Amino acid sequence: MIKLGLCAWMLPMEEEETFSFAGKLGFDGVAIELKYNNGLLHLSDKDKQKKYLELAKENNVVIATFALNTLCDYGMSKKEDHEIVFDIIDQAIMIAEDMGVKTFQFPSFIASDITNEEDFNNTVICLRYACEKAKGKGIKIGWENTMDKDNNKLMVEKVNSENFFIYYDTQNPVSFSNLDNIRLAKDLLSSIKEIHAKDSLDDPEAELYIWEGTTNFKEVMEVFRDSNYSGWIIIESNYKAFKNYVDIIKKDREFILGLFER
Repeated sequence: MIKLGLCAWMLPMEEEETFSFAGKLGFDGVAIELKYNNGLLHLSDKDKQKKYLELAKENNVVIATFALNTLCDYGMSKKEDHEIVFDIIDQAIMIAEDMGVKTFQFPSFIASDITNEEDFNNTVICLRYACEKAKGKGIKIGWENTMDKDNNKLMVEKVNSENFFIYYDTQNPVSFSNLDNIRLAKDLLSSIKEIHAKDSLDDPEAELYIWEGTTNFKEVMEVFRDSNYSGWIIIESNYKAFKNYVDIIKKDREFILGLFER
């Protein structure tokens, strides 16, 4: 059975408000972005950790995933950034252990983009480091990227850790790399343990329901449904840009649940 969550950073509200918002709409959890500023991740503060856990409990949701979107600013693919990247990883794993969060999303975008073999190998080093730090703590490291089947499989092979997986995004392979996201989902099924769900039109700011876009959302979801996928699906639509976001979120949730109940 799937679990549905919302990305806190894509909602037009303060992060702390996302717990009650998600709970009221019937979601199972939220994904929280660990923000890095002046050498610290924002949930390094023990009082803030306690507050977030209380908010989750009060609203009958969980923190499904910690997103390290700050790796878009400090590159896993750039050797000169590795000291900062390792510090971010060290802090993040400690926070996750303290708070009982079991999954991470590590993105390879912008500063962490991979354009050549050196970038790829530098990323391997960071992902191995994270997996080693998380080993024995029940924490999994998910890698989100826009690369093809062969590079995803090569990364799984090179990281070579039981707590490493592919964090699949339904839209990004099409929008960023012009890949067949349906075929990619089928090819990587055994390595995919969590999903970012979203869709888009040619205008990336356009308001839409999640099935109305041009990136094969329904067909990709059917691949996971037909394979009996039972993990988290975290919706990452650009709701903060949508005037009618509450109704759209409700309908998006109903649509995904309807697909998996068939």
